[in-house]
Amino acid sequence: MIKNYFKIAWRNLKRDKGFSVINIIGLTIGLMAATAIALWIQSELTYDRFYTNTDRLYEVFTSDEFQGERHAWGATAAILGPTLAAEYPEVEAMARIANMGSRYVFRVGDDKFTPRGIAPDSSFFTLFDFNFIAGDKSAPLASPNNVVLTESLAKRLFGKADVIGQSIALDTIATLVVSAVIEDIPANSRFSDIEYFCPWLFAEKTLRTVYYGSWTGYNHQAYVLLRPGVAIDTFNEKIRTFVATHDTDPTNTAHIFLHPAAKWHLYDKSENGQMVAGRLNTVSLFIVIGVFILLLACINFTNLSTARSEKRAKEVGIRKVVGARKNALVAQFLTESTFLSVIAGVLALLLLIPVLPFFSNLISRGLSLSAIPPAFWLFFALFLLLTGIIAGIYPAFFLSGFQPIKTLKGTLMPFRSAFTPRKVLVVLQFTFSVTLISCTLIVGRQIEYVQKRDNGYDKNNLIYVAMNGDAHKNYALIKQELLDKGAATAVTKTIGPITRHTTNSWGFNWPNSKPEDYDLVFEGLSSDADFVKTMQVELVA
Repeated sequence: MIKNYFKIAWRNLKRDKGFSVINIIGLTIGLMAATAIALWIQSELTYDRFYTNTDRLYEVFTSDEFQGERHAWGATAAILGPTLAAEYPEVEAMARIANMGSRYVFRVGDDKFTPRGIAPDSSFFTLFDFNFIAGDKSAPLASPNNVVLTESLAKRLFGKADVIGQSIALDTIATLVVSAVIEDIPANSRFSDIEYFCPWLFAEKTLRTVYYGSWTGYNHQAYVLLRPGVAIDTFNEKIRTFVATHDTDPTNTAHIFLHPAAKWHLYDKSENGQMVAGRLNTVSLFIVIGVFILLLACINFTNLSTARSEKRAKEVGIRKVVGARKNALVAQFLTESTFLSVIAGVLALLLLIPVLPFFSNLISRGLSLSAIPPAFWLFFALFLLLTGIIAGIYPAFFLSGFQPIKTLKGTLMPFRSAFTPRKVLVVLQFTFSVTLISCTLIVGRQIEYVQKRDNGYDKNNLIYVAMNGDAHKNYALIKQELLDKGAATAVTKTIGPITRHTTNSWGFNWPNSKPEDYDLVFEGLSSDADFVKTMQVELVA
């Protein structure tokens, strides 16, 4: 019997090719878009949550008051981490991070590379258990000249991943020895763009990028692994005044607290000195958008199916005359709608495969169907089944209840009402469509405004190039050569791009300043000559 249902469904699909194609395409596009959004949402919800000890892993955050408002940020002084671990037995392990960025040149033979890296304490891989391909898992950063590479960087440098013991020249400063190679870090990790790891001791002694000057030198990140059973709220209260207690400056009012790994990504907004939902609101918005898209696709599918079903009234009458029972007709209509739903679902997944790389590039996140948990596939299958059943309910139960003689005589009068299911669905469909289109237009206008507004500097033909390797030593020669060759009309160097904050300071005073001015935060951008000429900024005074 079931085989016969599918045969009839396939014949009807081939007979009404136009209807079938339109109906399947509408649901396919909706499912494909919703699945892509679901992949992104799944990546967001699992961000930094795949470590073995995620539930005991925390980042040390600093909180302080400036200009009457309390702010929080994930940076600490270099001295804080070891002192915290030494004084509180609740801390099982601690690791600090010094940012290496992409300032340093790796040289292997005649090849030069500028990968992005960090310099953590040797305990880093105890807290963050990334997968090792080769090398010593227990102490990969034991020696000051050790370096841990990701698999992709190892292949870029040496053409293979098995490179334990190989040497890498770091600028003209030192030689690093590869002690381990790890798998490429997942895209939903805060370390996804990191390609190598140098020891903290190397950054401290050789590069001298670690600053121990004061307790308010917020230049590094500190992570702690708490022992099992430690109550985080109680521990946060214990360490609240840790910095102010140790700092000799009596004006220091900074507090610290531990921010759990499960909330690093989604709770990234500072409010009243605490981290609250920031990116989580964006994820919630996309969940709503994904649901809207699914509802639009399902409503469209259901409307087309019910509109077509009225044309099959005579078919129902003839089949009843030859002995078809009501339950058989119900099963037939439900099978047909479910069959179309399943076809649309399969096509959506097949079309998503070539589209996914472009979507991943758009959102700067590597997404893959293989990363989807099994629960998603169960939900996807149930959704297709439910969509097919809902779309087939109207013809299945309404048309199968017709009296054969009225149907064959053509005297069947359609049911008229101010509120029929189809009318309600059409109104919902247009409401969702208008809402999504309006939001898209508003966001588009906002983006256009941001792109065209006056930035305070001339961005046309302005190029920023990071100064790596020996560029600092030869800056004067490089600048003069660019000017002499006519490649540039003005050249300047700064501590960072003009497009983002690089450093800030407070605690200044000046003639006639007030005590509260001590907390004024000044964003800094140090530069050399020709800054005004290069950036085309306008000096007020």
